[in-house]
Amino acid sequence: MAAALAAGVLLASRLFLAARVFPRVPILEVWPLLPAPLDEVALGALLAALCGVAFAPGPRWWATAAIVLALVLALEDQSRWQPWFYQYVAMLAALAVARDSGDTLAAWRVVLVGLYLWSGIQKLNATFMTNIFPWLVEPLTGVLPVGLQRLLLSGWMVVPVMEIVVAVGLLVPRLRNAAVVVAIAIIVFSNAVMRNLVWPGVSLALLEEAHQAALSLHRGSVGDNVMYFETGQGSELSSATHAGVDQLTLEARCYGVARRYRPLLVNTVVGFIGPEYLYDGRQVIRAGLEDHCVGKLLGVPMGVDVCYTNHMTADQNDLENLAVLLAAATAIAVGPLALPTVWVIAGASVVGLWLHWPRASEALTPRGSA
Repeated sequence: MAAALAAGVLLASRLFLAARVFPRVPILEVWPLLPAPLDEVALGALLAALCGVAFAPGPRWWATAAIVLALVLALEDQSRWQPWFYQYVAMLAALAVARDSGDTLAAWRVVLVGLYLWSGIQKLNATFMTNIFPWLVEPLTGVLPVGLQRLLLSGWMVVPVMEIVVAVGLLVPRLRNAAVVVAIAIIVFSNAVMRNLVWPGVSLALLEEAHQAALSLHRGSVGDNVMYFETGQGSELSSATHAGVDQLTLEARCYGVARRYRPLLVNTVVGFIGPEYLYDGRQVIRAGLEDHCVGKLLGVPMGVDVCYTNHMTADQNDLENLAVLLAAATAIAVGPLALPTVWVIAGASVVGLWLHWPRASEALTPRGSA
């Protein structure tokens, strides 16, 4: 257990250090943050305490020290609250209060019971039934007949019930072995579904089907521009489907595909993905202008969603600079700009601006299709 936690911390070591691109988010604004090199000292002390847990004959005090250090690191950054991290820390806490090996095993069993019990209870809701479970079993429903698909989707409650059954079984000595077998079976089945089956993606055939379905509704009285596409440089790289091709070329190919369906708007979300693809404000500005230019060349109605994630080296000035540049380039639409932070993406954007004030200052109106 100590080795597993140490391995996780080492693999994600940059998450626990101050010298990183994205900022730390403490549990309280007044919480003091460890500066360098104290952050490295704390991380090293945590690893040393975990070594003590693994090798010392009496690990209780080592476990206590590791818990204190882990809590200090967790309290100064909420992004460190990864499931593997707090689960192992909970097991360390059980070890710290145990008096002997029998107590340790019983305490770990309680932690495991709590994890399985809460995992099952929190799935007993409409969101898991209607959204999450259908998404999880999508690889199976894609290859099953319609009748079996309905049967599979109607059995969503099996998942939370099985996890609750495992929790209860671990508490009852006579059922404990069976509960362990069920828990292992759940893990094996989940891994088999995740690794051996591929979630269906968006294909040209699917786009064509969606386009024809939207047209068949005959809604609206002006035009037949029923499609909206949202893109962004780095999308293919983030999903490991880029095949070594650069971001701008792949983005241009997306616009070419979108043009086939006469869209109402093609919207590039510049800076949404993060610094792994666009590192700083200058690169966001470059990418936004690149996307607008390519959209004009391909003749698609181009919008630019100007935003950035908080772990990117950018600020509000970069967004406003890009908005003014896009106004000068007669972009159709820019959105969203300068409302409070969008916590879903841990970033800021320019919500609903649509270039009114930049155009007014430049005395410009959009020309052409983009």
